[in-house]
Amino acid sequence: MPVPGDNPNDNISKHRYGGSQLQGGRAYQEDTAAWFKSDSASLDLTPLQIGQRLWTAYRQIDAEILRDKTLEQVGSTAVTTVIKNNFLITALLADAATFAAVYNESGEVIDVYRLNAREHKPDLERARIMEFEGYYVLNGRVWGRLAVSRAIGDAFFLPVIADPDISIVDLSNIPAGYSVKLISSSDGFTDGARKQVKTLGDVKKAQENYLKEAIAAAGKSETISEEQLSEYLALWAIKNGSSDNVTVAVQTVKRPNEAPGFMGMSGVYDGHGGQQVSAYIAAHIQDKLETLFAMSEEDYQKLEDSASSQEKAFLRDNTDLKVFDLNTRLKKPEPVSETSAASDAEKLSAPGSSGFFQSNSSPKKGLKRTVSVLDLKAVITDKVDTEAEQRNKRAKQDDSSSSSFVP
Repeated sequence: MPVPGDNPNDNISKHRYGGSQLQGGRAYQEDTAAWFKSDSASLDLTPLQIGQRLWTAYRQIDAEILRDKTLEQVGSTAVTTVIKNNFLITALLADAATFAAVYNESGEVIDVYRLNAREHKPDLERARIMEFEGYYVLNGRVWGRLAVSRAIGDAFFLPVIADPDISIVDLSNIPAGYSVKLISSSDGFTDGARKQVKTLGDVKKAQENYLKEAIAAAGKSETISEEQLSEYLALWAIKNGSSDNVTVAVQTVKRPNEAPGFMGMSGVYDGHGGQQVSAYIAAHIQDKLETLFAMSEEDYQKLEDSASSQEKAFLRDNTDLKVFDLNTRLKKPEPVSETSAASDAEKLSAPGSSGFFQSNSSPKKGLKRTVSVLDLKAVITDKVDTEAEQRNKRAKQDDSSSSSFVP
């Protein structure tokens, strides 16, 4: 853990965050994570605007990685959630996952909801993949080799894009005595749910049930810290047959009898053939979001990778983007608050803010990591080329199709 000090990211456990990693059966640890807290009193951007800028951040980081020939461009999954008080705004790529776990007044978990509606798997995106000449899906993999259809920083497979699915969840109507934890993970954690998936035939429902069972076994919410819960869940995955790297990050976003008041970000990134790309994302996501959040709406929309400039790509995956009231999942929903989350999300022309995240340094030891992850300089470079680059130019790169890489 980092040494406490004036930095708001110091001593992150006091902000009700904890994370753990296990190497599992892999030869190397390829997962990384990022966490930041904001001291900003307000953020003018609506949840939808935040979601759009998260979408752009993934595209921009992808372009930077693909330009940097010193990095192993084998790609990484990504799940990043920006927490703005009662709103959870998530950008999801590939087979990572993020959940909201709801506890009742007694501290017992009563519901688990997976924020991402789907995973990016080749079988589910077969038509899009086959639009690229020479590409096909075999045994659920791109070219019979890559198990995901989207990733950041993958130079080997042209159809593997960095466009995330955006989701927005509202906690404002959760009963006052309840608490909520945001739980983000790499696929090494959800791999433990494979038996439930076979039984139910519904991946999302199976993963929700699997996590709910694990949380219930871990104990009541106020008897276990976020760090302890993350460790328990990581071990639970290994116990249930996962042989992958496992990363679990836990952030309490609502405490009993308190309104949601945390502002910040939690992310998990899983390299599928190396650690450099996932480490690059974790090291640069804060600065990227700070820059995008500080822009006026007019300046943002002028960007080459804004949701407006790339409207077709954004709407392909996010046409029905709405605010989901998490309380509707509970057995005794309360009346909707006067401030409608949906109307908040529709205010697309809100003025830009002076910036969301205020700290320029991040905790390098916030999670249990291997030595190579702790020293980011050993696996990444700080080179950032700000010139936008279209992904279709990748086709002009050297043919890497003969690579022996298998995720």
